[in-house]
Amino acid sequence: MLHAMWTTPLHPLPSSATSSATPSPSPSPSAQYTHTACYALHLPPFSTRHFPAHATSIKYSSQYWICNTRALHESFCLQHLQDTRGAVMATVAEKDSQRSTPLELEVVESREANSRVVLSIVVPPNVCKESYDQVLMDLSKKTKVPGFRPGKRVPESILVNFIGQKQVRASAIEAVLRKTFPEAMASVAGRALKDTERIVTEFDDLQATFSPSSCLRYNVAVDVAPDVGWITDNAYKNLIVEVEFDHDESAVKRAADAELRTRHKDLGSLRVVTDRGIQIGDVVILDITAKRITGDEVEGDKILSAEQKGFQLDTEEGSKFLPGFVDALLGLEKGQSRTFDLTFPLIWEQEALRGIKARFTADCKELFLRILPELDDSIASKLHENCISLDQVKESLLKKHKLIVEKAKNDATRAAIIEQLTKVVVVDVPNSLLEEQGDRCML
Repeated sequence: MLHAMWTTPLHPLPSSATSSATPSPSPSPSAQYTHTACYALHLPPFSTRHFPAHATSIKYSSQYWICNTRALHESFCLQHLQDTRGAVMATVAEKDSQRSTPLELEVVESREANSRVVLSIVVPPNVCKESYDQVLMDLSKKTKVPGFRPGKRVPESILVNFIGQKQVRASAIEAVLRKTFPEAMASVAGRALKDTERIVTEFDDLQATFSPSSCLRYNVAVDVAPDVGWITDNAYKNLIVEVEFDHDESAVKRAADAELRTRHKDLGSLRVVTDRGIQIGDVVILDITAKRITGDEVEGDKILSAEQKGFQLDTEEGSKFLPGFVDALLGLEKGQSRTFDLTFPLIWEQEALRGIKARFTADCKELFLRILPELDDSIASKLHENCISLDQVKESLLKKHKLIVEKAKNDATRAAIIEQLTKVVVVDVPNSLLEEQGDRCML
């Protein structure tokens, strides 16, 4: 059981504190680490102006991880937005609701629900006129108008009549949008989520109102990194996080030994057996059928999920199957069939089969004896690359499984902290993040 207590120190950290550290490994006994890994996996990014710059200590048995909540916050922002849409969350000052740009655009920002910002953009007449004139010049060079040499400038009235006024307007509007859109989006730079911006004004409306001598108005909607606030001012104080995690050194060694055994088997060969029945250590090919047994011992419906044809069973891996299944097959020879009853445990992956009594019929199609090479230093390089002795192989596999356990511990801790944080924060999540999360769940 991991008990974590978040406490507020006597003195806050400077507001300029930032995080540049990468996640630390899990602490070893009597050791301290500066740990700025972001534990958040599902929460939207935090806004720095709502996140207190206080240090936090997390107690893990007799070990302590010293955490900087501002660093935790900033690391989380970067990781979360990069994992979703690649956008980068930056600390930005409060912006005026109305601003001007080098093109003298007028950009008015308004907030909507779900962390969406709508930018109302007004393009001055001079920009519209410049874009319109440039479009006419380009069309004049590219269009072959009867009576005019290629490349010669065609009078506006003739060119417009030849191409069509609607087409010229559409090209001019597109030119205006290409020229002004990047500059208008600068007002949400550092806050906008990547690929969420879109022009919401209908193009037909733009065509209806466009004039080279007048302003052009259009609106852009974009999702921004949401602000996150605490439910109450002191909600983050004394936050308790408990994590249940079984730490068994012997389990790590068993997992490493099991992988060594699997790698050893992969180097072996199979020999057909015809003069005896199934023994532990053999590999057998089976056709399996199963039916439910009712309370009065009558056969019922088939259990389709338990039926297999050409199923390869390694008799050394009996723990992976229904208890008693491998034992019931011992002595069965190739070409023979055997029927036996077994009961599914109350703890079983398929809930509908828990506690169900079933009648199995197994037909032995093929029986093989596994021939293995001697397990010694001579096959070390085949068992694990860069190893020249069996001891090195065992050490490498043990290290691998220790890292797996440490990762599982960190993941459990991270998930527990997130679960508690979701209870004390409020956030207006952008629809684009919800949709993307939904898309990932569908994969």
